[in-house]
Amino acid sequence: MNRFGLLITCGFAMSCANAAGGGQDLNPDARPGTSDGRLASGDAPFGSPDATPGTGPITCGNTTCRNDQSCVSNECRFTCEGTKVPGDYATIQGAINALAGVDSDATICLTAPTYSASGLIRIAHTNAHANQLSIIGLGMDTTRIQSRIEIGVGWNKVIMRGLQVDAGNDEGIYIDGYNQAPDTYLKVDLVGVKTAARRGVYAVGRVNLLVDGCDARGMDGQAIDFYNPTSTPLIARVENSYLHDSQYGVRSYQGGGLVDLRMTNNLVADVNYGVMASQYNKAVLVNNMFTGARIEGIHWDAGSTVTSHHNALWNNTAHYGGAAVEGANTIKADCLLDQSSRIPTLKPGSPCRNAGSAAEAPAHDFWFSARSSASAPDLGPVEVN
Repeated sequence: MNRFGLLITCGFAMSCANAAGGGQDLNPDARPGTSDGRLASGDAPFGSPDATPGTGPITCGNTTCRNDQSCVSNECRFTCEGTKVPGDYATIQGAINALAGVDSDATICLTAPTYSASGLIRIAHTNAHANQLSIIGLGMDTTRIQSRIEIGVGWNKVIMRGLQVDAGNDEGIYIDGYNQAPDTYLKVDLVGVKTAARRGVYAVGRVNLLVDGCDARGMDGQAIDFYNPTSTPLIARVENSYLHDSQYGVRSYQGGGLVDLRMTNNLVADVNYGVMASQYNKAVLVNNMFTGARIEGIHWDAGSTVTSHHNALWNNTAHYGGAAVEGANTIKADCLLDQSSRIPTLKPGSPCRNAGSAAEAPAHDFWFSARSSASAPDLGPVEVN
């Protein structure tokens, strides 16, 4: 039984035979046959040894694509080879249920623009195993799931890439690792994912989570929320992401167990609290920008262990709260954000260009473009040099 919430994941898989799905209805506006999820065979999927960051975002008509996407008919699309929904299965839940019975890695390719389900979509497996499940859409602005997603134990790893979870007043992605075996992890990667929900991403218990190049919003709560009541540390890495228009950008809540959080090169904007780390939690905060916090930009409680440096804070009611103190190489000046771009970027003359720590910066940015190797990296999710 789920104790707290909801979860999302993705993996790589083989194609299945046609079968009827269940538990989810395809939106009537779906366009079967127009976006089959299959791109050029030479395109390497994210995370493969052949996937390397490019030198800048790809222009596709009037749209900007990630470097690991392709431009097809003026649409940005991720490569996907696997089980198609619609196609092999009518619904996402039907595909998940069928693939859970096959002892192998699996990939679900979402080929329609919109999916809706009554209740939730649950990603779980009755038996723990070493396999991974991937759910891959065309892109966060192209493929939308209109329901909450829950990820439970069973799959060794779930990868979700290139889609939007629009759950309205419900929770968006809930990752429930409470019942994971001690000293093991439910591994989840969210890459190029957008959330628009009451609480964007919520991870509980024995979870090892990557949030990379995402656009997260928790309209009445947290963009990203962590809670660990177990003896195994919850591990979370949040990088290259835009966290905004929420009560909390990131909240790391102490539930008796440790949350080990690393935040690098994010933009946290228009929230009550930028990041809050509770007592006994660990956090590393480097190369981030915090702006528009209505209460506090960075807050951590006494008893937590926080490493913070090379961040920028401006236009916050208070930059710090609790036991938080200013770290080295902090910029307290307007970073001059260009709000007209898909993800706010640094305008020419910004003091936040070439102001980051190269030792902590991810190798790529929000657009899967390589970060500068000739100089210090930029702060925030987008490398403009």
